[in-house]
Amino acid sequence: MSGRAPDNKGDVSMRSTRLMRLFVLTGVAALLATAASAETIYVAPNGSDDYEAAQGLGGHSVEKTLHRALNSAAELLNGGATEVSVHVAEGEYDGKAGMGIWEIPSINNPQGVLRIVGGWHDGFTERAPFDYWSSLKTSETRNGAFISLGRRSALAEFTISGFIFDGSPSNGYDAETNSLVRSQTRTWPMLSFGYVKTDLLVIADNVFANAGHGVFDPAITPTSDDAVVEIRNNLFINNIKAIQVGAGINPVREVRVIGNTFLMNWPYNPDTTSSNVGALTLDEKSSAQSIVIEGNIFAQNPGGAMQHDWPEDRMPELAIRNNVFYQNALLFGNDEPGAGVLVGKFGTNPRYLILDLETVEEDFGYTVEGNAYADPEFDVEFELEVTPDGDDVELMGFAPKMDLRFVPLPAAMNIEGYGAHPDRTIQF
Repeated sequence: MSGRAPDNKGDVSMRSTRLMRLFVLTGVAALLATAASAETIYVAPNGSDDYEAAQGLGGHSVEKTLHRALNSAAELLNGGATEVSVHVAEGEYDGKAGMGIWEIPSINNPQGVLRIVGGWHDGFTERAPFDYWSSLKTSETRNGAFISLGRRSALAEFTISGFIFDGSPSNGYDAETNSLVRSQTRTWPMLSFGYVKTDLLVIADNVFANAGHGVFDPAITPTSDDAVVEIRNNLFINNIKAIQVGAGINPVREVRVIGNTFLMNWPYNPDTTSSNVGALTLDEKSSAQSIVIEGNIFAQNPGGAMQHDWPEDRMPELAIRNNVFYQNALLFGNDEPGAGVLVGKFGTNPRYLILDLETVEEDFGYTVEGNAYADPEFDVEFELEVTPDGDDVELMGFAPKMDLRFVPLPAAMNIEGYGAHPDRTIQF
């Protein structure tokens, strides 16, 4: 049988063409997948200029309510999106059926990023959360945290930034003294993270006011040795037991408390034997390898700026740098400007020790540098009367309801650069 060798040029050419088409299609699909993996959801009050402007911004969707946007964000992330940003315009939001809570369904996306960002205005072209309020309005019968993330969630990053949280509607107050009445106050924090598995939790540029049972504890489950919690540029004002700076089940690498203002935050109970007396409670080293407290203002927190109940050898590495302190021991009858930098039992002491800045610098092995005490001169009325009663004190004006109409900033010129400020807002 005669013949010739088969000519494979045509086959090779056809295979090359098919491969080229496959590469092109694969590349296009990859680009489309990448583009589709980062989504923005816009939220604005119905009929507002921001709502109308958002229609032309090309986001995933435009919502009139925050709870619908958060549900959509969870669906996108559970469906494989790598990053979802929920941009919320100025306005007042009251939650599903006016319940004043926003529950995010559980999200299982260890590579996913969820950022909930308020304070947008001018058609979502500018962001200034301290001037243009995205206010989350709660209710008298609030039955959960303002914002909560479903348990067993997993994310690479979770950020909440740019909101006004006012807990007063769910608190009870005495009709004569305006003091908080604990038995009539809802026992939920403002934020709850459900021990989310993540390596980055960011809480920034918010105002937390009138919390009756804690603002939040940054309780996460780190997924690596590099996990970080960052609490930056927030105003904490007139809250009961603001934060316990302990991260959760396993220690994170670092908790950073940077550039915040802690003003008039109260102990759990109005007496010198109360638990949770300080504005910040510093947890021991099973919660964090390192805690950095830097650039903050701590002013007129009656039970202490920071609470330190563990012996020094049980504590994380602690850096206290470039902070301003003022009158943080009034609960204990001490009105010295520098008193109450640390308040605690430091192990087994039966009573709280009230330490000033010099004592903390000289007697402990922590990094303590660049700090000062000075009156920040906030334009806020401080309604506290402390009356000695034997070895104890009596407080009048305990966590009174504060009608927050503006974000108070320090008037003292010598402390510019400290504490929360509009100029230090994170821009996304």
